[in-house]
Amino acid sequence: KYGCYFFCILHIAEKYFHVKNLDAINIALKCIKLGYIDFDFNDYDSQDNFYIKNPTGILNVCTGRNFSVCKQPSNYKKQAGDYLIIRYAMKGKVSDGHFVTEDYDPIQNSQHKKYGVIESFRVFRESK
Repeated sequence: KYGCYFFCILHIAEKYFHVKNLDAINIALKCIKLGYIDFDFNDYDSQDNFYIKNPTGILNVCTGRNFSVCKQPSNYKKQAGDYLIIRYAMKGKVSDGHFVTEDYDPIQNSQHKKYGVIESFRVFRESK
């Protein structure tokens, strides 16, 4: 349910920070242990499994760098130093939405991206 946000964060680490050979499973397990990702090992069907609680923590685990993140509305204009994750939602429907980056979609042919609208952006910036 929330895996697309996780994979978009990993994509930012790979593309912009040139981190190679990321092991998504081990990173996910480490981030669950650190509390950055919700997961109930007693209930694999939990609706909250894989909810991202600390996206900057995940990016830090991947890159060793510190970041900030903020949510911006759909009319946000990218600025220098921004790393964007875009959230699509189905217009007029309650849904979980779908996350993509500007050049990466973790789910090919996502219905949210195909038929939905940009709802918001998650804007990551490296902390100096």
